[in-house]
Amino acid sequence: MIVEDQSLVRDAIAMLLSLEDDLTIVEKCSSGKEAIDYLSDNPAPHIILSDIEMPLVSGLDLAAHIAKQNLNTKVVLMTTFSKPGYIKRALSLGVKGFILKESDSDYLIDAIHKVSAGEKVISTELAIMALDDNNPLSQKE
Repeated sequence: MIVEDQSLVRDAIAMLLSLEDDLTIVEKCSSGKEAIDYLSDNPAPHIILSDIEMPLVSGLDLAAHIAKQNLNTKVVLMTTFSKPGYIKRALSLGVKGFILKESDSDYLIDAIHKVSAGEKVISTELAIMALDDNNPLSQKE
């Protein structure tokens, strides 16, 4: 499942991933809310690839919902924002992958395969940011 509010990005990622013989896109959602609605009526996909910054229901909110519902799915979050608070929060919610949107397509595909195999993947730049004690998120976020 791909969850991305920007239709061009969502469709481009879907097209890229559909070229992989071992990957199947079960759904494309334009918001975290749409993804939650889908998950309430359908079996959870093996992996959810989601943007972190979306209106109303963010990728972190989606990951929190998945953790709360104890769904058997792995979450990979994509971001353009290198905020250490996001990374720490995502990891606390059981997110298995955290990558920059500016990563190349081979990195994205490799990350999905690694997460599928049970590994965690964090873009190097994001891992370095996670070591920074400056957390821009409030306790609520």
